[in-house]
Amino acid sequence: MSSSPGDQVDAEQQRLNALHRMHLLETPADAALDALVRVASLGCGTPFALLSIVDKDRLWFKANVGLPGVSGLARHGSFCDQVVQEGDVMEVCDARADPRFACSTLVTEAPGIQFYAAAPVHSPDGFCIGTLCVLHQQPHRLSDAQRQILRELASAASKLMNAETALKLSETKFRTLCESSPFGVYQTDAQGACVYTNAQWQKTYGLSFEQSLGDNWAATLYPDDRPAVFAAWLASVGESHDFNMEFRILRSDGCTRYVHSQARAIRDAAGCIQGYVGAVEDVTERRLQSDRLRASEAFLDRTGRIAGVGGWQLDLASGEIYWSDQTCRIHGVAPGHRPGLEEAIGYYAPSARSVIESTLQTSIKDGHPWDLTLPFVSATGRAMWVRAVGEVEFEAGRAARLVGAFQDVTEQHERQQAFAEEQQMRQQIQAQAQQTETLLQERTEMLSVLAHEVRQPLHNASAALQSAEESLQRGGTSAVGDRLSRAQSVFSQVLSSVDNTLTAAVLLGRGTLDPTDDADLGAFIALTIADMPVPQRHRIVVQRESGIRTVSMNMGLMRIALRNLLLNALACSPADSQVLVRLSDSDHPLALLLDVWDQGPGIDAAFVPQLFQRGSRERSSSTRSGYGLGLYIVRRVMELHGGQASLLRNGPGGTCFRLSLTQSSTD
Repeated sequence: MSSSPGDQVDAEQQRLNALHRMHLLETPADAALDALVRVASLGCGTPFALLSIVDKDRLWFKANVGLPGVSGLARHGSFCDQVVQEGDVMEVCDARADPRFACSTLVTEAPGIQFYAAAPVHSPDGFCIGTLCVLHQQPHRLSDAQRQILRELASAASKLMNAETALKLSETKFRTLCESSPFGVYQTDAQGACVYTNAQWQKTYGLSFEQSLGDNWAATLYPDDRPAVFAAWLASVGESHDFNMEFRILRSDGCTRYVHSQARAIRDAAGCIQGYVGAVEDVTERRLQSDRLRASEAFLDRTGRIAGVGGWQLDLASGEIYWSDQTCRIHGVAPGHRPGLEEAIGYYAPSARSVIESTLQTSIKDGHPWDLTLPFVSATGRAMWVRAVGEVEFEAGRAARLVGAFQDVTEQHERQQAFAEEQQMRQQIQAQAQQTETLLQERTEMLSVLAHEVRQPLHNASAALQSAEESLQRGGTSAVGDRLSRAQSVFSQVLSSVDNTLTAAVLLGRGTLDPTDDADLGAFIALTIADMPVPQRHRIVVQRESGIRTVSMNMGLMRIALRNLLLNALACSPADSQVLVRLSDSDHPLALLLDVWDQGPGIDAAFVPQLFQRGSRERSSSTRSGYGLGLYIVRRVMELHGGQASLLRNGPGGTCFRLSLTQSSTD
């Protein structure tokens, strides 16, 4: 069950009573507590550490590292107030992102705190009276060992403040903490001679506890590093500032190790230095890894320079971008250049910037890698093509950074483009060659058609005229008339066949129509009917339902098209039956419609799909011979006019063909 407001008020009052019983507020500084806070700062790697006592309305700093001259601040909205309320260890890795503290003046104003971690400090009867906290001006995160150190130091602070009699116990706890620390901990006097080292320090230097005391540690310094370390240490002691240095030591077993040593002064209430407390970390493996990394980076830079491939990285939290030297070279900037995101995207051509921006956003959201080839302009103004490859790295389930490779592929892109253009040209040449071959083949076929279509009718005409001559010699005038009519019909057939064959040969190679003229519609119909055999002309009936007088068309081609339909209609209809030519209008689209009706038996349904194809002839037809050019020419003529030829009706009662001749709106 949750406590009631009344219970909370009672608990707070009891806590304040316990605090006031300890008489800690406004008391002088304590050297042991100061040293403890410094160890917290060193152990947690932060520049600030405080032992904060939480009164009713304000915080008072019993010990302070990093904030000289600041003795306290208001309790409301503070970090420590939250720890007192929760009563447990609290860590804020980035206060800017924490809604509880993002608007706090400690965060938004000086000193600009971003990291805070604290453990509660308790009174002897268990009330939380304050905190031992470490702070940083940058986002930070403690290790498990550092969190444990913070807990133990807070516990030690509780004991130190309990009473003077607890000082020895607190010292024991402090030493125990040091002995369990993963770092080497040491303490010196005001002159810098060691008075205490923990087991980890002794292990790092290869010395026993007795050997570590005094100045014996100096004998382990690597000869080449000794002058610089002595100078730095003496400067720290003489000038009363912190010691922070990485150097080499040579242990008695002959092993060389790299160590990082930090120390801070311990001052009494008057500010006088009583000694130094510090921590040592063996960084040999880290240093070797760093050396190997540098060697690897140098190797990668050499191979990247040879291969023309660079690397890059974007930290999503800080927005910082890292370019390898080869990536800098491709961009045309000096090695080591660190661009902003806007600058990095700005090198891409304007048409490619939205592509790379949307790709980055999608990748961060979905975790998908990418591989893009995009146009690019270097800092020197060189237009080029680059290949950008990247992927997302995640930490704790969240996108942490983007990493990838970068390559100048201008030469490859130009080769690919040239190859594509060559392929396209080759395909065009092949298509033209195929078209030419087809045209030559069709022209050859036309010659065969011409030979067949003309030769056979001429033979027939010759025979008819010979027969007419014989009849004249025998004196039979009626027979002579019939023979001459037949000869005339045959010659009409010859004329039609020759026109169709030559027209087909011309249309085969034609893709567009010569300029059209406005032709008189009545004259066009009259001339086309005049092309019919004289004995058949009376069978053609014209029905005009259109008020159009002139039509935009090529009269020569349209005359052949309509003539072909009329000849077919006359040939397919019973003798003396009428063939109807109907003229009408269409508004959608604007067109002249010419319908030719016959009264024949109709067209075989199986033949209808290829009715307008060149060379197609209805097998059952016995009315005409030839290669089937008539309807093919009709279709091609209408296509060249932008119109259409179609079979409007087909049945036992006859057929109807329609020519739809499209007209412009100004006609």
